[in-house]
Amino acid sequence: MHLRQESSTTRGAIWQQIWDRKHSDQQLAVHQSGGFDLLDAGQYAALTRPFIGWMGPLQDLRVLEVGCGTGAFALQLGPCKEICGIDFSETAIARVRRELKGDFKVAPATAIPFEDGWFDRTYSFGVFFYFDSLDYARAALEEQLRVLKPGGQLFVFEVNDEDKQDLYWSTRGQEPRSGHKKSSADADHLFFKKSFFTEFAKSHNLHCEIRDESEMGIDFHSGACYRFAVRIGA
Repeated sequence: MHLRQESSTTRGAIWQQIWDRKHSDQQLAVHQSGGFDLLDAGQYAALTRPFIGWMGPLQDLRVLEVGCGTGAFALQLGPCKEICGIDFSETAIARVRRELKGDFKVAPATAIPFEDGWFDRTYSFGVFFYFDSLDYARAALEEQLRVLKPGGQLFVFEVNDEDKQDLYWSTRGQEPRSGHKKSSADADHLFFKKSFFTEFAKSHNLHCEIRDESEMGIDFHSGACYRFAVRIGA
């Protein structure tokens, strides 16, 4: 099993540099700016559908995306009562404000600049594996619960499964990623046990549902074989 992991400080610093550079490239489509270089626009739209469907009808709901990037996923949502987003990249927020009508702010996932109990849904897509540590991820979950209404639901999509690290390394080693990352640094991802989420939900007397992405009909997405998705709610 591969156990290469950057120190938490190094991982966070490297990825922030990577994303600031990538988001500033105006030649990239929004989904490519968000890291999905290996998919065309149609494939990216197809990738998002099962996740959006899991969230249920959104037209009457306030929705927050944590780590919204340049708005690729949010553009797929369809009508919402209100769409909001946060990201640590100023260049990303500048672009998403041009792409979408909503409330988008520069902020870390552990300090969401919205009031308590404001949202019906919060979600992140391909974000948690860039976090510095499990402690940071736990704090981000706590913040999402804070801004959720009673009965609201929290979703975390695209989570690297710690129990599938061998599959992660073998799959990514075959992907043509040269030239896409905008950095010579080797920044690794964070991995999670499924129990990280089930235990967090249990500590708040909430239900946790986990789906392996390999069972979500998105086999054209290479990451589906080693990732899972999470729903936490009442």
